[in-house]
Amino acid sequence: MKLKTKVLLVVVAVHAVFIYLLIKLYTADRTTFFIGEAVLFVSFLLSYWLYQSISRTFDTISQELKP
Repeated sequence: MKLKTKVLLVVVAVHAVFIYLLIKLYTADRTTFFIGEAVLFVSFLLSYWLYQSISRTFDTISQELKP
C-alpha cells in the first residue's frame, strides 16, 4: 500500500470518529456542536492541503527516480 493511500485512510478514519462524536454531542450541547462543525470544516481543509502537499512531493520524487 502506498504512503499516500495510508495517509488518506488515516484522515478518513480520524474524521469519521470526529463526526461520530459530533453527532453524539448534538443532543447534549448545540453551541459546542456548531463550534465542532467549524473545527471539522477547518480540519477537512487542512487535511486536503496536507494530502495535496504529500502527493505533489511524492510525485516529484518518483518522476526524478524514473530513468
